Amino acid sequence: MIDLHRGVNVREIYQSLSYKEKALVWTTAIAGIVLTIALLVDYAGIVAAAQIGATMGTLVIAALAFAQVREMRQSRLAQERPHVIVDTDHSKRPDVYVVLRNIGKGAAKDITFEFSVPMEMPRGDENPLLIPVNEQPYFKHGMDYLAPGAEIPCFWGSMIELAPLLRERGLQDGITITSRYKSITGEPHKTEWTVNPLLLARRII
Repeated sequence: MIDLHRGVNVREIYQSLSYKEKALVWTTAIAGIVLTIALLVDYAGIVAAAQIGATMGTLVIAALAFAQVREMRQSRLAQERPHVIVDTDHSKRPDVYVVLRNIGKGAAKDITFEFSVPMEMPRGDENPLLIPVNEQPYFKHGMDYLAPGAEIPCFWGSMIELAPLLRERGLQDGITITSRYKSITGEPHKTEWTVNPLLLARRII
């Protein structure tokens, strides 16, 4: 981003423009040059040519300033956007937790989740009380709001039992969770995150 405290650097501003904005600048500049040359043919038109040239220069500077403001706004919005992911926590070995996180700097709303396969718990077939992680209410029905920096953990299982279950189900490539959500301003976002405890299985058990 351009530092406003050290003045306007035209080269830096020009380099930040999109193709369409650069085309606008060049079109304006060329039009100004053509008009100036046409008027300079007539000596009496020098003053008029100078005025037109100044006007064209003002238009170019205005286009560059607009591009700079747009870039600053986009950068600010990118810094303030939410970023919702579903990750795993292995800090309490051998237990594995599934953690819903908002790692962005902005709040998220209208959050929904989609799992590539159910995140079944070990011994879930033996105990009907052990429902898949993705059946937790906030995963199944979504959430209205998640503050920046917020984390919601959910126990998945001991790696001693979880690793064989994942291998048995052919999940060596992990499970992908798609999070869809909006920023406070209503801008939609989507994040796909893959969790694969098997990558750490040998270090944990």
